[in-house]
Amino acid sequence: TVEGKNGDAVLAALFAVISNHTNVGYDSLYTVYRTSDVRPGTNEVWDMYSTCTFTHGNKKCGNYSDVCDCYNREHGVPQSWFGKAAPMVSDAFHVIPTDGKVNNQRGNYPYGECANGSRLTSKSLCKVGSCTFPGYSGTVFEPDDEYKGDLARAYFYMAACYRDKNFTQSSGSTVFTCIGGVTGLTTYAVNLFLK
Repeated sequence: TVEGKNGDAVLAALFAVISNHTNVGYDSLYTVYRTSDVRPGTNEVWDMYSTCTFTHGNKKCGNYSDVCDCYNREHGVPQSWFGKAAPMVSDAFHVIPTDGKVNNQRGNYPYGECANGSRLTSKSLCKVGSCTFPGYSGTVFEPDDEYKGDLARAYFYMAACYRDKNFTQSSGSTVFTCIGGVTGLTTYAVNLFLK
């Protein structure tokens, strides 16, 4: 049903195809990660935010003070941008397992590039700093180059799957638009994620 369409018609068709999916719930994400986010040939968590080694089911976060203490669930699109509403809050396509301390460093900052950002430790694959990508000048969280495409695809997915939801709360308007009840991405976000 998407064949031969372009522009908004493509997004509307994608929405019709992917928006009716199974919501496993927030607690069951750890079960999903055992097959969706596992390093091949191991039982290790595939963490896009650090080089730490976590075994599925072990070292799930409660308390932490350092990088590599534990892993938890990171919302690629921060929960505050959509008021923690379901089903987005537990959609495994953008809620990924990551080191707890690095996840905390990310906070609600939008993704971006920051030439002189700071890392927590050498085991962190991410940094926080002033945006150096055109279109935004605030503080951003920059993931490692290896995972930027994965995270960009998650945002394109969210804009298509939840085009009837509003992600512009808090600092979400840096990345998302909501015009006439239809969600889209800002020019800054489109340029960043396509890069």
